[in-house]
Amino acid sequence: LAFINETATLKVDQSSCHKFVAICLGQKAQLISNPKEQLTLANDISKHITRGIELNPNDPMLWYMRGQWKYSISDIPYSVRYAASWITGTILEATFEDALNDFKQANIIDGAFYCDNQFMMARTMLKLNGNECTDEILDLLNKGISMNVANPSTIILQEKAKKLVSKFS
Repeated sequence: LAFINETATLKVDQSSCHKFVAICLGQKAQLISNPKEQLTLANDISKHITRGIELNPNDPMLWYMRGQWKYSISDIPYSVRYAASWITGTILEATFEDALNDFKQANIIDGAFYCDNQFMMARTMLKLNGNECTDEILDLLNKGISMNVANPSTIILQEKAKKLVSKFS
């Protein structure tokens, strides 16, 4: 039994390493201006997040991070991604539906882990609905607004969410 617990702990530790490598690569990608390097890093980020999920599928932050990655890639026009693949040799594939599924999986694991996940689910649903708001989207925005602030960017997101709620109410 101790061996099983040690193995599970090792997988969680390895998963955390992949998560933090992906975070560091994301920070690095924001600092470089070479599009080829950014796209190469984006591919590496995806690989680390996916490996982290394989090792620990119960980490909501990894699902959120992959949803963020997929949302960001989906927001780039396909023609640009295709043209970039000629430079990098890899086409980055993602859809808003895939991003939403990852955000939902993070929410299933822990619905209160990060209010940004609520906002990203709402934002993705708005993209998929052609900016038409639904009760489900309003509920997600309100849930995110009512959650505790995790970091300074959360305050900004909560203000944006409040504006969206007032716009759609």
